[in-house]
Amino acid sequence: MATSIPVQEIKRLRQEYERGLLSIIVDQDRRAGFELIENAVKQMAGLTAAPDQWKPIHRWLSAQRGGQLALTSRSFGLLRDVGKVLKQLDGRASVDADGLVLVQALLDPVLPDIEADLATLGAATPHEENWFAALRTIATALDAWQQESARGTPAFESLREGFAQIHSLAQLLSWADAREISESLMNMLDRLLDGTLAPSQDHLQVSRAALVLLETLSLPQAGSEQTSQIDDAAYERVIERADVLASGGSFEMLDDEAQEDYSPGSGTAVNAQLATVLEAVPPLVADALGRVDETAVDEDLRAELESLARIAHKLLHRLG
Repeated sequence: MATSIPVQEIKRLRQEYERGLLSIIVDQDRRAGFELIENAVKQMAGLTAAPDQWKPIHRWLSAQRGGQLALTSRSFGLLRDVGKVLKQLDGRASVDADGLVLVQALLDPVLPDIEADLATLGAATPHEENWFAALRTIATALDAWQQESARGTPAFESLREGFAQIHSLAQLLSWADAREISESLMNMLDRLLDGTLAPSQDHLQVSRAALVLLETLSLPQAGSEQTSQIDDAAYERVIERADVLASGGSFEMLDDEAQEDYSPGSGTAVNAQLATVLEAVPPLVADALGRVDETAVDEDLRAELESLARIAHKLLHRLG
């Protein structure tokens, strides 16, 4: 096998992985993003001299996509680490006599944390299955709402059912955080279902923000003290805004970033996700510049793309 073949393929798989990761970060279509990443990892395994090394990574990605593992700031860090492996291989891959890529030393630092996460799947926390099932119900209903142009009620009913499942579990566990979130969202959705309120993008944004917030919470452990996991910014972004909308009020989103789905967790979680996006920008810009050469687009676009890459690099450095 010619060494240029795996090198070219690695570049394609690295780009596919980064597209999937960006989709997960901005939550345009999280499931499709994970499918892109899983496909890239599966194909990458077929190019390497030790394909079994990728199997835990593929199982971990499948568990993340299926909601068996919570998508946390630590998860985003691991996704970035796997992406860095593909980036290190892109254009600099070492191959053996058969043309298979040598990758073991690069994956060794990533695998222990991946395998530690997988180990938790065999020792699920009580009620964990119900918790993730409720989150999936909410996510599916939100996707349906996003796709609907009419103001029908099926998505609202399913969405309320998902939050009702969260509320029942919160009551069972005496879990104040989950109870407050679910009650505020159920109240708002009741107003949409009975026709008191006309659905708007504000209602959709708050519902999505509520799901992202719930995904950052950890199920209470039996016998442990339950301290709140919600900071003031998350409380305002989800619970207070849902209450305002339920009462018939409205609000202006603070900036363009607020129009997107964002993680309302700690500053560390936000920085981890932002760093992931920024890290993917320069190689994507480089690919775009390659197409600019081919299509002879004007120099203004070239200059703007190069400026974007420099800004992303500068911000990434400041985030540390």
